[in-house]
Amino acid sequence: MNEVVEKIATELYSLEPLKEFLGNDDEALYEVLEQFMESSKENLVFLENAVNERDIPEVGAIAHRIAPMFRQIEAHEISEILKVLEKNDFETNDLTTIWNSLKTKIDFLFEALNNEMV
Repeated sequence: MNEVVEKIATELYSLEPLKEFLGNDDEALYEVLEQFMESSKENLVFLENAVNERDIPEVGAIAHRIAPMFRQIEAHEISEILKVLEKNDFETNDLTTIWNSLKTKIDFLFEALNNEMV
């Protein structure tokens, strides 16, 4: 990984807590990350539907469900957005903008994680 990508990745998330939790087992780490990304992608489909339907309680429930793993890998920006959605701490008019920001950040995070797992 080149230095610029590595610097961005270290600001975006940290796998250290998860690595420690998994006993520094790289194979287990990659398995957990793959599961995390797969289940997150599924949940993001549900979240997008809830956003489009303006189903605020469902948006909060989904954000609550997916937030712990993002916190676990210290993806702070994403965690903060999920916290806002979870607590319904936003104007309904801003929901689409918040969703778009979240989706962009998660796509970028998953790209970085995929690069790290190569």
